[in-house]
Amino acid sequence: MSMMRDALTTENYDREYSNQDLVGRIGLYFRPWWRRLLGITGMVTVLALFDAAAPVLIARGVGLLANVDQDTSSLIMLLAGALLVLRLFYWAANWGRRLWTAMFIGDVTLAMRKDAFDAAMARDLSFYDDNKTGKVVSRITTDTQELSQVILITADIVTQTLEFLLILIVLLTREWRLTLLLLGSMPIVVALALSFRHFARLVTRQGSRSLAVVNDNIQESVTGITVAKNFRQEKVIYEDFSQVNRQSYEVNIRRGFVFALIFPVMNALSGFVIAMVVHVGALMAIEGAILLGAWFLFIQGVDRFWFPVINLSSFWSQLQGGCLLYTSPSPRD
Repeated sequence: MSMMRDALTTENYDREYSNQDLVGRIGLYFRPWWRRLLGITGMVTVLALFDAAAPVLIARGVGLLANVDQDTSSLIMLLAGALLVLRLFYWAANWGRRLWTAMFIGDVTLAMRKDAFDAAMARDLSFYDDNKTGKVVSRITTDTQELSQVILITADIVTQTLEFLLILIVLLTREWRLTLLLLGSMPIVVALALSFRHFARLVTRQGSRSLAVVNDNIQESVTGITVAKNFRQEKVIYEDFSQVNRQSYEVNIRRGFVFALIFPVMNALSGFVIAMVVHVGALMAIEGAILLGAWFLFIQGVDRFWFPVINLSSFWSQLQGGCLLYTSPSPRD
């Protein structure tokens, strides 16, 4: 079993990059399609504006409902119509953003696989004596596909981050004391998210390596199946595959445990913050220091504060996993 664990150790062509170097290497593939990326960024900004406007409209409606001295039914209907139109525009913009993002991902993945395959072809025979071809194939196929998923997640993260900033500006203009209360809990949330990052990156790399071992075992078994059958070695091959497959299963269970732990912990902390905002805001509303609509806006705003942070806590480790193919030399190096 120790030999199985050794298969998950760092490859001799693996490289460790800093966060800045990692982003810089990814930027090399984004640069040729900067116009399309700019268009996606514009759509993301529009989506953030639409999504941030929704709770403001709802909070305005709650404030009108609290005003029992005036007939506000027409204004409420107007706000409801505006909210419906807003969501329709949001759907259209989101459809366009996802279409352009899919095209962008296809172009980037195509370029990465070309470079990765070119790098594989440029290696001499001694490279393949030291490194199994199945692992190299896994770098070219699986890791590039992983990065394409990361790009899609990035667009969602950027949308949520812009929405976070817009909501922050709105909350500051409505009630600065409750806003400071929210911001006061941010260091705790960020510190907790960063503490998860190390473990998430570790299990992500192990998961990628275990999959490479499985791919390599399958390729070698299928390639040498004729020889194996001639010598009646089918059972031995099956037992070897069962071992590496079980190893991959255990590694990915650990990976799933780490990622499954992030969201409940962060959501539990978010629940405490929501309870704090509800309690303090209710006391201020009773005293007349804050309007009911503004209080409701803060309750909705808490989720939009924490959701980007929660996603970012798992996002960077996924980026690391998607960029594992960069640990092998490229033709430019």
